[in-house]
Amino acid sequence: MSMFRTCLLFIFCLLPISHVFAAQGICARITGSWYGSFTLKEPRDCHLYHGCTHELFIHVSRDDGPIYQAQVRPKVGQPGVFKIRCEEGKITSPSHPDSQIELNCPDTKICLVKFNDAKLTASLLGAGVD
Repeated sequence: MSMFRTCLLFIFCLLPISHVFAAQGICARITGSWYGSFTLKEPRDCHLYHGCTHELFIHVSRDDGPIYQAQVRPKVGQPGVFKIRCEEGKITSPSHPDSQIELNCPDTKICLVKFNDAKLTASLLGAGVD
């Protein structure tokens, strides 16, 4: 195969693959295990759970397309599962529409997630992809 054909193959076949990965961007980094803590905002909730701040573990796996499944296991309280959506680097939760979720990956190995809604805030650290 000539060098010219090899270059064309690269440009027309391999380059589109890189665009797919670039389009996924930060969303490709949310699968895996996340550790951190959550802090309850209401004093009566703090009393019920014997404190305001508790450890938290979340495992995120891909469900379908931009939808991911988050398995939440707090050290105190009930475990649960909910769906999150990640598109164009923005994370939303259909089951918590008023929540704010920020994902920041300051380097290639570490990501930070901050969650905020009416009842609690949470900060989690993860290595991203399993």
